[in-house]
Amino acid sequence: MIDKIIISNDIFLEMMDKKHVSLFYESIHEKVSDTDHYRQNLQKKYKKLEDVESRIEDAVKNKRNVDGTPDFFIFYGNKIVGIFEFHPLLDGDHIEVGYWLYEEHRNKGILSKVFPIMIEYARDNFDKPNILATTSIENVPSQKLLEKIKFTKTGKILEFNQLDGTTSKEFEYIYKIIPKLHQDILELETENMVPILEKIGFKHDPQKLLDGLKTPQNIITICRNDILVGLLRYSEIEEKKAKVWSIQIKNPDVNKGQLLSLLKKAYLSFRENNIQSVMSVVQKSNEKSIRFHEKMGFQISKNFEKAIQYEATIEDICK
Repeated sequence: MIDKIIISNDIFLEMMDKKHVSLFYESIHEKVSDTDHYRQNLQKKYKKLEDVESRIEDAVKNKRNVDGTPDFFIFYGNKIVGIFEFHPLLDGDHIEVGYWLYEEHRNKGILSKVFPIMIEYARDNFDKPNILATTSIENVPSQKLLEKIKFTKTGKILEFNQLDGTTSKEFEYIYKIIPKLHQDILELETENMVPILEKIGFKHDPQKLLDGLKTPQNIITICRNDILVGLLRYSEIEEKKAKVWSIQIKNPDVNKGQLLSLLKKAYLSFRENNIQSVMSVVQKSNEKSIRFHEKMGFQISKNFEKAIQYEATIEDICK
């Protein structure tokens, strides 16, 4: 596990550990505030150093060492200013998170920077497609934060009994995690296709692409230094025939050699799946792709107003 995560020049996270006992205790009792209700609750709960030590020990021994769910201290300028925590794993398709900042460190954009990194952490470390978060119905800034980073309300309002006998109500939010490969594909196709689509008056729809990636298909990739530089996606549309949805090379003028490597991998995949012919649709504004299809031996099968449909056998392509 990564013990420290750098967020920016002045923000970083450290996985909760016994070395933080004194720092956390000092942050809790640093000041008295009539308006910071969270700090007030912490001061009541953690009156002694031993109380903080027990809190941290519980987080490490009974949670992180059991199912891998960590608690992170949020540091701003080398001071603990809050916590971001992953709740214990439960059955179901989600992992739940919690977060808070001391009052004087809110409205500085800290959580806006922390959240995307924690979403990546969840994607890379837990086999859960969704993240849940809750926030009180009175906490409008927290609701705006979640909505800013693309959490959506589930429609549920949860009720919790507080220590003082009152009941709090919270909105439940959900975030659908995008798999890393899908995120990489989205970035590459957006980079390459936006200029082409704009020429013909079409608007690139990222969500439509992500939804399309959920359908069964074969994805051939070329990576360099863990960066996606080549991509070919296809689906079998009828027996022995496939439709190529996309062929992309990142910075094609720089990565010219990657196209041949990509086509070789695609050929092996076609052979493995007994694909004997392929079709592909190209926007007429995409002159490079048109030249590529003609060079590879594709023939025009349909001519649309703004696009051309090509077809070719695998043998013709290999000539």
